[in-house]
Amino acid sequence: MDRPLLNKLYTYGCITLGSLLIALSFNLLQNPNGIATGGVPGLSTLVEHYTGWAPAWIGWSINLLLLGAGWLTLGGSFAGRTVFGSFILPLLIQVTDDLPTLTHNPLLASIYGGIGTGLGLGLIFRVKGSTGGLTIVALLLQRFFGVTLANGVIALDLAILAAGAAAFSPEHALYAAAGLFFSRKLIPISQGLHNRNRFAMIISRHPEKVRSAVLEHLDRGLTELSGKGGYSGLEQNVLMVVLLRSEVNKLKRLLAQADPEAFVMIGDAEEVMGDGFDRFEAATPRSIVRV
Repeated sequence: MDRPLLNKLYTYGCITLGSLLIALSFNLLQNPNGIATGGVPGLSTLVEHYTGWAPAWIGWSINLLLLGAGWLTLGGSFAGRTVFGSFILPLLIQVTDDLPTLTHNPLLASIYGGIGTGLGLGLIFRVKGSTGGLTIVALLLQRFFGVTLANGVIALDLAILAAGAAAFSPEHALYAAAGLFFSRKLIPISQGLHNRNRFAMIISRHPEKVRSAVLEHLDRGLTELSGKGGYSGLEQNVLMVVLLRSEVNKLKRLLAQADPEAFVMIGDAEEVMGDGFDRFEAATPRSIVRV
């Protein structure tokens, strides 16, 4: 099986699994307890409360209205993943609608519903996907204002939380706020679990030894930058290397031998493209931002 097909299966598998977690959190915990935590599921809870309409149909209606804006603004590759997410989440909400409620304790429903929703959204954002609806609005906020996906979702959720306080009670809104807290914490955790890439910035008095160790034993390229000590004023070289998470310990062992007194900073590299990592994807005028 070729790599593009495997990548596509992985992408849509993550969107499906994430949507299932959100649907289960909605039907088993949040909706039966009147917990409107946000997003299309939260809106569905509010609209169902006032109209009695089925949540799945509410979700499909909202998503249909917003898909056009997402298509025009975020590009054609946005549409494939988001149309799928916009369809699959309401469908899974409909399929799991008859499952029994896990608890009638609103606090437990809020906490565990928020955990499930956060994990689900993190899985979807991991592959730059979307479930449509207000997630599209969050993506537009990211596109035009630089707001992160997680923060954009939470801001919109807070607006729904306020509406939930009016529809149900301030107490229910407080429970929903607890769910939002756990969802906010779980989104970046779930989103980042896949990240295999790290970067290291190395300041050494023996850059030649470090350079040789990395090139010969780590089999990674590096970039040499010119630096100047802010306190000492001394000119010094800064070596930057991008590597896999599994290679970090090996780098530490190499540095311990080449220069035990080296100053090293190691952090996450959110996205790396190029030789040895992900390939660049051809961009079109409609696919500058991919989700």
